[in-house]
Amino acid sequence: MKKQTGSRAALRRLCVTAVMTALAVIFCRVLGFPTTGIWRVEFSFLPLYLVALLYGPLWCGMSSLAADLIGGLLTTGINPLIALVKFLTGVLLGVCFYKRDRAGLPRILVGMFLISLLFDFLAMAVIMHVYFSHTWEQALLFRGVNAGVNFLLRSAVLWVADTHIAHRILRERGKYLD
Repeated sequence: MKKQTGSRAALRRLCVTAVMTALAVIFCRVLGFPTTGIWRVEFSFLPLYLVALLYGPLWCGMSSLAADLIGGLLTTGINPLIALVKFLTGVLLGVCFYKRDRAGLPRILVGMFLISLLFDFLAMAVIMHVYFSHTWEQALLFRGVNAGVNFLLRSAVLWVADTHIAHRILRERGKYLD
């Protein structure tokens, strides 16, 4: 396919990102379990992975931020600190997976470990303690278990996506990239 230029490519990028952002909201706020509380197991990382794969760190960070803001407006309310953590999570996803034909299991494990440790565990434990008044024991325990479960879940799902889906999407990247 011929390389797109100008406003058509920008519109395509915006539309693909918007659809992936909407899917991230649904996968987190509707299909995530539980829908509220100090921990959540969810699949919002999967559409964000596709944004990271196609468009890179900034677009993935903005998509993750938008998904959190929209989800917060619809359900629990907006927390600017959590929104910042979500933006940084998206940026790190983009750094790990942008334009990789195959990320490979080591890159997936390192990327998901960093996201789980830095954002899901450390940053969110501090937010849960300071902003929501959970004790340090509660915040560290629940966020630690949440980070561990999500690390395993995300790593497994991304390994399957990397093995079976990523190369197909990138083979057709001319349709999605400018």
